[in-house]
Amino acid sequence: MRRMLRRRTGVLLVVTALACCWATGDARAEATPADATPATNAAAPAPPGAGPEAAAAEPPPKLVGDPAKGATSAALCAACHGADGNAPVPMFPKLAGQRSDYVAKQLRDFKAGHRVDPMMTGMAAMLSDQDIVDVAAHFESGTVNRVPGDPVLVEAGQQIYRKGRPEIGLLPCIGCHGLNGEGANGAIDGGFPAVSGQNPAYVVKQLESFRAGSRANDWKGIMQIVASRLSDDDIAALSVYLNSLSRSSK
Repeated sequence: MRRMLRRRTGVLLVVTALACCWATGDARAEATPADATPATNAAAPAPPGAGPEAAAAEPPPKLVGDPAKGATSAALCAACHGADGNAPVPMFPKLAGQRSDYVAKQLRDFKAGHRVDPMMTGMAAMLSDQDIVDVAAHFESGTVNRVPGDPVLVEAGQQIYRKGRPEIGLLPCIGCHGLNGEGANGAIDGGFPAVSGQNPAYVVKQLESFRAGSRANDWKGIMQIVASRLSDDDIAALSVYLNSLSRSSK
């Protein structure tokens, strides 16, 4: 129990720091070592062609997505997610304008079994690593459609999204997802997704899954912690607010 409390406290502190960084516009500040003097006993760099060990130490080149090729690979995705990424069926997520790093991570997670969905697992299994970044680039190039919702629910959802509920340890969503729901990189694998314009039914399903622990591929369990503090009414209000939220940037 103490270990779990320490873990949750640590995650909440990290999210608090992210929220502060967002507010000050300093989320990517980098520390500079105080003493850059090299150690006198440091090993000399290996000369070119020193052997297979040197080549193995080099990281593989980062794959770059091609939106045009991604459009071809994503043809089968249109039935659920829409040809332009705006899913016509509410239970499926809109992918138009979604951050490519986030889409790529979710596809890798489906393929590796870290996120479970029978249909998506099968679809992701057919994609190569290059296909994944191409498809992600294709969807990021789109524009998400938003739908105005019930003003009462929108106002309630906005309060939770922007201010949270400090008295119960519920931090504002803007710390990770941005003021207008555009998402953020956050220097973590996949970053934080864009949530504005998202289908309400899909938002409800994912928050309920995080709350129940049936979805657990979130960074350090942060969404499971947040969702555990949300009531059914909170989730309903957030889903309507996010669907009506206009994204100012990607």
